[in-house]
Amino acid sequence: QPTIADVCAKCNNTYLSDLDEYGSRLFDEYFARVYRRGDLITFKYDFHKLCRWLLKLSFNQARARKWVCGFPQEAILYIRTGDLSDIRVHPLVQIIVPTPSDGSLPELVPSIQRIGVEAWGTAEVWKPVFFVTMNSFHFQLFIHYEGEIKWRPSLEELKKRSPGSYVLRHQQTAARIYASTVDAFTLYRVSAALEENVRIGHQMLERKK
Repeated sequence: QPTIADVCAKCNNTYLSDLDEYGSRLFDEYFARVYRRGDLITFKYDFHKLCRWLLKLSFNQARARKWVCGFPQEAILYIRTGDLSDIRVHPLVQIIVPTPSDGSLPELVPSIQRIGVEAWGTAEVWKPVFFVTMNSFHFQLFIHYEGEIKWRPSLEELKKRSPGSYVLRHQQTAARIYASTVDAFTLYRVSAALEENVRIGHQMLERKK
């Protein structure tokens, strides 16, 4: 992976390469396979390494695609140093299952890797939610700032609109997660946050009338 302008060579060769090695191990152990309805996965993780790695992937994509929402400087600091003094990260994970064959088309398995960002929140306050999909594993990263008091309803609504999602906790090192009811076609076609964007857009249009 190339060195980028605001990350020094030492970081790329030590701290960040350690994150990539950690992510590679997770991919081999969990992300490389396809899960099906009814599967129960015991997902073992290091909370901060996982969050920093997923944010690093998102940051690289933000730079490459020049996302208009930018990327929080506090999250960059967290990626580089593990400093969480200014932000809090809440990772949600869903296990996506194959879309069954309808007789005319074959089964569609969740077999893509994608990284993106979606706006989430209320008509007054929008937040970027970064997502990383690796085959059956779909992560959403909800971030709020230290001292912020109105973040919890937004997180709960995001979880509610992401069936079968599980919020990973920093106090834990493993989570037992059932495969969700969301299939590959449904995830690729539309996302919970996109639906929320449409709803908020309607609210804002109504207010202008």
